[in-house]
Amino acid sequence: MRTLLTAMFVSSVVFVTPAMAETAHVHGPGGHMHGPVSSEFVIQKASEKVKSLIENGKLDASWSNYQIIGTSQREMSTGKEWVVSLKNDKAKEVEKQSLHLFFTSYGSYIATNFSGK
Repeated sequence: MRTLLTAMFVSSVVFVTPAMAETAHVHGPGGHMHGPVSSEFVIQKASEKVKSLIENGKLDASWSNYQIIGTSQREMSTGKEWVVSLKNDKAKEVEKQSLHLFFTSYGSYIATNFSGK
């Protein structure tokens, strides 16, 4: 009887633990991705990043009302990158009316600048 209980316990640990661990690796929307992401995904990430930059004082509050100019992918030495380009006609300086946010092809944030380079 003791051997049977021990075998049942070991089996439950061996078979149930990996199943439970697998669910711990599943991430919801906006979480960890396992492949290249869509333009819609990076637009959402760009929106979140702009909000964060405004909240942290890195970007003028007028950027809370921007237009999406577009998204594109470019080939870099490190692989493909997404570029999300935004426009804010209310920015005081003309050279700071366009904002470009860069993300890896998997949706990780890289950088933001006004030049697009």
